[in-house]
Amino acid sequence: MTDVAPLDETGPSPGWYAIDVNFLHGTHWPAKCGGWWSRTIDPDGPNFEYFRFFEPCDRVAYSFLIYNITLNDANRVRRELGLPAAAGTAESD
Repeated sequence: MTDVAPLDETGPSPGWYAIDVNFLHGTHWPAKCGGWWSRTIDPDGPNFEYFRFFEPCDRVAYSFLIYNITLNDANRVRRELGLPAAAGTAESD
């Protein structure tokens, strides 16, 4: 198991994500978070609520939303949440 900063401190980062719609609202149960470990999604956070700031680009079955978060999109939401910018290449539109 690898220790990482809580999701509410790291905020959105660029990349592809498949998120169960239940996790967009802080549903309380274990969720796999990369590698071989999981994190409990608690209604009081940390959670994946910041994905509600993005528009999904696809859906798998009924409950999984697919997101392609660009560096520009991640940093736009990070600014709205009062978080530092995500590291990456120079932003362009």
